[in-house]
Amino acid sequence: MLDILYVSEFCSDVVFNDILNSSVIKPSQSCQKYHKLLFEGLSYQDEVFMIESISKVPVNFKSHKKLFWNIRKESKNKIRMNYAPLINLPIIRTVTLMIYSFFKTLLWRKTNNDKVIICDVLSLSVTIGVLFAAKINGFKCIGIVTDLPYYQERINLKSKIIKGIVYHFISMYDAYILMTEKMNEIVNVRRKPYCIIEGLVDINMQSVDIISEKAFPRDIMYTGALLETFGLKVLIEAFMTIKNEDITLSIYGGGPMEKDIIQLSKKDKRIRYFGVVNNDDVVKEQLKATLLVNTRLTNIDFAEYSFPSKNIEYMVSGTPVVTTALSGIPYEYFDYVYIFDDETVNGIALTLNKLLSMPYCDLLLKGTNAKNFVLKNKNNYSQALMITNFIHNNWYNKF
Repeated sequence: MLDILYVSEFCSDVVFNDILNSSVIKPSQSCQKYHKLLFEGLSYQDEVFMIESISKVPVNFKSHKKLFWNIRKESKNKIRMNYAPLINLPIIRTVTLMIYSFFKTLLWRKTNNDKVIICDVLSLSVTIGVLFAAKINGFKCIGIVTDLPYYQERINLKSKIIKGIVYHFISMYDAYILMTEKMNEIVNVRRKPYCIIEGLVDINMQSVDIISEKAFPRDIMYTGALLETFGLKVLIEAFMTIKNEDITLSIYGGGPMEKDIIQLSKKDKRIRYFGVVNNDDVVKEQLKATLLVNTRLTNIDFAEYSFPSKNIEYMVSGTPVVTTALSGIPYEYFDYVYIFDDETVNGIALTLNKLLSMPYCDLLLKGTNAKNFVLKNKNNYSQALMITNFIHNNWYNKF
């Protein structure tokens, strides 16, 4: 049998929704969803005896006014959720998280089961303490890398020093779970074992019916960060060139373009901006949409290291997806989505016009096939099984 310690910012739905509703700057829902699905998927595995968390609540002194955090642990069946207490002040916050995670890992339950620690490498303030305690106890540590820190940023000397420290600790893991194959070249400098888990979907979505009667007017929906590098500006400009009053563009999320989008929505009433909305509500709206779009530009320098998790979330809704052909996306996905071959304003407009003029039954078939594909191959049970098999093959003869 196997005991797993899972270290990340994952919180229960009740805790996360409370933080989401009370934060000045909203925490990442995509990060929360990824870790929630993987955590639950691991708990489904028969060979996992107990899965326990060390969770850093996703707040800092800029995003939340609350100073002292000490959330009670939660237990259900073979799941135990431990929330690291913290004092929400610069430096002190980091120190308290490091101390707690170090001693929590050092005193991790003493059983005869094999033990593995899985860490979100981006949650550095808790994972540093975990790494040192794991070395003392001889526990294997697997790092989950969902993004490359600092890679896409122009950074000064101070940031270069911080980047060096970050990547030093990332290099300390015994193995890695990566989103794309290209990530391995940058992250895995010591050539440790690794596996690719580019994304995962909720296995429970198989019981959610695809809506046969979609919303009218026909709705093009975008969810995610409001960034020009994600092609959002080009998407909006393309949409505004389409002279059709029976379509809308719905945008969900937060980011630097928020004020611009609000202004544009005043000029074109077909553009609807909803802000940051609870992911459960977003998923319900995805079911009603006509098209789900991801216009992340392929010419950005980190495109080959990127697999957008929203693509796979889009696909499981059963609503057809139109996306750019990012080099980090495996070719097997392209049979189940539509592609923006031309990422200019005119090219995106032409693609949207073409898709919106197609018979609805053709769009529904595309969406249905995409949903069936990800539910069969990328559900959180099967992806978690890949990880337990990976652990088995690299370290333990049996559980």
